[in-house]
Amino acid sequence: MMAMALMIDSHAVIELFRGTPRGEKVRSLMLDDPDVYISAISLYETGTFLERLVGLEQACDYVRSIITHFNVVDLTEEHALAGTELRRQFTLPTSDSLIYASARDKGAKVVSGCAHFRELSGQVDIISV
Repeated sequence: MMAMALMIDSHAVIELFRGTPRGEKVRSLMLDDPDVYISAISLYETGTFLERLVGLEQACDYVRSIITHFNVVDLTEEHALAGTELRRQFTLPTSDSLIYASARDKGAKVVSGCAHFRELSGQVDIISV
């Protein structure tokens, strides 16, 4: 399989963390790809979710691990402008449209378990898990 850049969203990271079948699919995609990105927005969403699940200290440890293993993509004004258009085009929530814009900027496919992205699974740059 040819490697492709991936943008892993918070839903996919949480599935990976939980070790679910969806998380195993995410893991197998990542093993084939050296260019794995996570949006700063997904990093925040993952951290807040994990804090509720395992507490602040473990959540921070996990987020630090993500930062070590993934390429973190900061939000830029270009992402904000492109995200506005994607929000209009696909009726996505704000965070998802910004993640999608960040992925497109990196030439990456979004890997997500989110229902909003699942609805877009016909798009060539979305991988639904």
